[in-house]
Amino acid sequence: MTPRSPHGGAEEPEATAPPEAGDELARTRAEAASRRRQLREVEGERDQLLARVDRHDRAQVELLAAGQLVDASDIWIVTNLDELRGEDGAIDREKVKAQVDDALVKKPHWSKPSGVPNADHFHAGARAPVPEPPSFGASLKRQIGRG
Repeated sequence: MTPRSPHGGAEEPEATAPPEAGDELARTRAEAASRRRQLREVEGERDQLLARVDRHDRAQVELLAAGQLVDASDIWIVTNLDELRGEDGAIDREKVKAQVDDALVKKPHWSKPSGVPNADHFHAGARAPVPEPPSFGASLKRQIGRG
């Protein structure tokens, strides 16, 4: 039963903790909420940076594989980025080379054809003029005996 006030209404129950304790609790909760927001922001930034490093590492692996594979992105069919990193987290060139060599053993048709000139030097140097094929009229004249 709630005690009655002298004015006839129910008395408000007394707080169990002094008012300054409630203020301290509210401040602590607000600070904790603020820290949680900061943590989420930092985690988001970390995830963006990790994605950026992964994109850079993927490009580096494809650049290394491009010397032997027709399509360097095929390397991702047979391996993943974590398998190509060393203990320090950087791309290990030897692991990339081993994976490319292994892929070429299993899929030799992925190999760049040998003997094909580099596209940069395909038209380099002197070339003999291409003879012009005879026209239809010239062939007809030769057949009739006029040419």
